[in-house]
Amino acid sequence: MPQQRRSQNKTDREESRVDNLWHWPANGREDVALLSEKRCVGAELGVDTGQLTRRFLELAHFSKFHAVDKWDDIAHSEHQYKIVKERLSVYATVEVHRMTAQEWLKGIPDESLGFIYIDCYAHTGQDGGSVLEAAWPKLSIGGIFSGDDYDRRYWPKTFSAVNQFSKRVGRSVNVRDEFCAKAGPRMDRHPTWWWRK
Repeated sequence: MPQQRRSQNKTDREESRVDNLWHWPANGREDVALLSEKRCVGAELGVDTGQLTRRFLELAHFSKFHAVDKWDDIAHSEHQYKIVKERLSVYATVEVHRMTAQEWLKGIPDESLGFIYIDCYAHTGQDGGSVLEAAWPKLSIGGIFSGDDYDRRYWPKTFSAVNQFSKRVGRSVNVRDEFCAKAGPRMDRHPTWWWRK
């Protein structure tokens, strides 16, 4: 019985977290998507509660949008996945994919995306840069390559991985204040990085 109670408490906490973040108003981080071509296909790699995905979708900017997260019961749970999938189902342009970013990227054609937002594996520098490597060929020429957690203090591995990858592909990292919230959930306060392919 105590195990069942702990499991129910965890489920309730997860649902509460999704609820709290889901209804948070737009605050600027999602506007990086507007740099991409209107009606392109976009993807967010690392969805968590879906709150940023919802804000991307409410821009009505994409012909199709892919929301990719592994929801593997370690960082994000099965229950959280079900809540997010149900809530995103009201948007006709979204497809939710439950797998790692690298697995999903293997299955899509090169240069098929006009916008990519990477918000996964910040603690490991986008899985040692492997997400950046896998995503780059999938972006069309002129598309926007972007992501979260460009913060030397809190996410030094991401900061380093993004800088190293940008040099390798001959691009400069852009950061704009308007793509970083001054209020709201802590996750929205880390700078968004981006560049055009």
